[in-house]
Amino acid sequence: MKTLIARFLGLSALVSMGLAFLAATAPANPVITAVTATSGGDAQEEWVELSNVSSAAVDLSGWQIDFRLASCALLDSVTVPAGTVVNSGAWLLVGSDEAVANGVPADVVYPQNDLIRSAGALSLSFSSIADAVDWGSSIPSCGEGTAEPQLLSSGASLVRAGRSSCPQDTNDNATDFDLVPGGVAPHSSASLPNTCTPAFTGYVRPKSATPLRVALVPAFQPCTSPNRTHGPPLAHPSCNPPAVESAHLTLGAPDVNGQPVNASGSARYAVHAGAPGGADDSDVGFTFQFTDVRVQGTLADYTGELRATTVARITDRLNGPATSDPATVTDTPFGVTVPCTPTGGPANLGATCAVTTSFDAVTPGAIPEGKRAVWELAQLKVSDGGSDGDADTAPNTLFATPGLLVP
Repeated sequence: MKTLIARFLGLSALVSMGLAFLAATAPANPVITAVTATSGGDAQEEWVELSNVSSAAVDLSGWQIDFRLASCALLDSVTVPAGTVVNSGAWLLVGSDEAVANGVPADVVYPQNDLIRSAGALSLSFSSIADAVDWGSSIPSCGEGTAEPQLLSSGASLVRAGRSSCPQDTNDNATDFDLVPGGVAPHSSASLPNTCTPAFTGYVRPKSATPLRVALVPAFQPCTSPNRTHGPPLAHPSCNPPAVESAHLTLGAPDVNGQPVNASGSARYAVHAGAPGGADDSDVGFTFQFTDVRVQGTLADYTGELRATTVARITDRLNGPATSDPATVTDTPFGVTVPCTPTGGPANLGATCAVTTSFDAVTPGAIPEGKRAVWELAQLKVSDGGSDGDADTAPNTLFATPGLLVP
């Protein structure tokens, strides 16, 4: 029987956060497409226009529109009535008082007057803010990005770019909105729907990718000066004798140091999807263990540290000024120090190196609740602690990597 150790030179895994991390937010986000201030004291001319730019109908029952002053202080709120459903591409007109805006009947009426001021803000929300716009001298900004700088004079409209085709949303009000001094005619649920085809702005992901477990094998030096040839069918050049990468550690093996084979190593990642609301309890657990770790030469139990390190490539929606843009983060090292403890048992069993921790424990806040993410994990590399046994001081050498043992 032939024994073969296969070392994985490039392990890449996906850890998918968020299948149960969905925050208590609306199923889709309509946008504010136009705002018009009161004209000549006539409350009929004060209105807010919304458009559903998603590919599915949205139930706006219980959604809220908050009207704010230039200071961002809340002026008043309007709640969308139960049973208000806006189809894909359709509009919703929210107007004050007599349910008429430029001759177009409003879909939702509020009795208050003069809620849209020359400088101010308003937002659309359901548990969290879906869209917001501010204009004039609103400082600090209580909308998205920079406020539209111009004042909203009586009868004027603040209009989103691409309003009647594909509404633009860069999360910056100064970029997305323009002032139309003479105002514009509003759309309502009775108007023809917007013909925009929604742009896809997400990223591909698996349905699930957890847990991830990798077996660990000793790391051997690459063959750079071959003096043998491997047997067929893998008849490639090879180097004799094999040499481990670590300059300080070894494992028991009767044909190497006379000790029995007792080593076993593995690492495990497991996503924990926290309960929505309350404390942020979402996390990714990391468990590591390697047994029979010995000091080269003396074969004594190793009492120093190991360092398990991977490189994470994270793709999520926590990017940009509003931390809502999908993006892939530059590769980020993620390492854990692993303490080693003598077994204190039989002489033929070396030290056990083990740790149980989590991504949030290593980097607090790394796994925010309700924020789906794809974590690509590069090959896990396990280094020794060098001559002083301290994993935080250099130089240290590679001890183990993911792989397989073929008995």
